Amino acid sequence: MKISFKVDEDLKNYLEIYNWIRALGKPENYDQYKTIQDEPIASGDGIYSDISLIVLSSSKMANYEIIFVDAYPVLINDLSFNSIDTDVSYVNASVTFKYTHFTISDI
Repeated sequence: MKISFKVDEDLKNYLEIYNWIRALGKPENYDQYKTIQDEPIASGDGIYSDISLIVLSSSKMANYEIIFVDAYPVLINDLSFNSIDTDVSYVNASVTFKYTHFTISDI
């Protein structure tokens, strides 16, 4: 599953996923992995997390909910900054997740 998102000005949303990938992959020390491994499963701060995606109708009302179970990030793209534009332009990023299964339900 691939999700695209706008990066906030403090890079909080980008860094949260980046740090999650670092802890899963090749952390600089064991404590980085241990911190993520020791989190309770229900907290959403551990190795895996459930992701809920709400699909909207054409009138922007919630239509379906897709829940991706035991998801974890495997790839986040690099950030591309542009100082040439005179208008406000938002930095976009995308992240790819793997998961065990998903469910779709009507709302």
